[in-house]
Amino acid sequence: RVHAPGVEVMFGMPRAFDAPLLGAAPKLRWVQVGTAGTDFLVRIPTLPRGTLVTSTRGIHGPQMAEMGLMLMMALGRRLPQCLANQREHRWNRPEQRRLFGKTVVIVGIGQSGGQLGLLCKTLGMHVIGVSGRSEAPGFDRVVPRDKLLEVLPEAHFVVLVVPYEAATHHLINARALEAMRPDAFLVNIARGNVIDEPALIEALRAKRIAGAALDVASKEPLPPESPLWALDNAVITPHCAGECEEFVQLALDVFMNNLHCYLEGRVGDMVNLFTHQ
Repeated sequence: RVHAPGVEVMFGMPRAFDAPLLGAAPKLRWVQVGTAGTDFLVRIPTLPRGTLVTSTRGIHGPQMAEMGLMLMMALGRRLPQCLANQREHRWNRPEQRRLFGKTVVIVGIGQSGGQLGLLCKTLGMHVIGVSGRSEAPGFDRVVPRDKLLEVLPEAHFVVLVVPYEAATHHLINARALEAMRPDAFLVNIARGNVIDEPALIEALRAKRIAGAALDVASKEPLPPESPLWALDNAVITPHCAGECEEFVQLALDVFMNNLHCYLEGRVGDMVNLFTHQ
């Protein structure tokens, strides 16, 4: 940070950026982030207006889709209970649910949501999307976001892969949770604040839904005192859905492409670009 006054370009993950750092970089022109979302960055008040912002959107699709599917299976097959039984040397068989023939509602059909839909369809599921798109490969039906409450009662699984923005803040609230089936599972691999967390905790405690798998939280790391840790119908993972062993190289490929464009004055050719207003 000693060198921030002379910095023109920054590249990093969310935890690398804060108000003091950006405020100490008056020559900052471009920020490349290693995530698909940039909501965390544009909320920092010291990010200068006019700054070019690029993301790595597009490199997370396969691993996000695999994580969503894994969490669906972990919930349906009661994997946490099986692992707990293993630790206690207990041969106890919890209820098992298969995905075949079940309905999944995928909220958000970008690269990750689209690939998850294809995986679910391959497994014999009925796939409903919630998106601004009218159709997508592998989806039996796609409805706009204002129809979410109408399709939630159909879902055995609801998976959130939607970007976080003002319109998706607490998209899953008490009303949405009440619309879900009592045997339905909720999976969030999007952003923590897409869910009203206190409302979810209440619904899980009351068993109004069967369970939830959360890779993200409203505050991260999830505080040790959060009730979510102790709920037997919740699965918690540490915001790792977008990670994979090739992640660094994939992110560097995007950055190097954008860097060449930037240095050659071809800003319009940079991928995932917008200007902070």
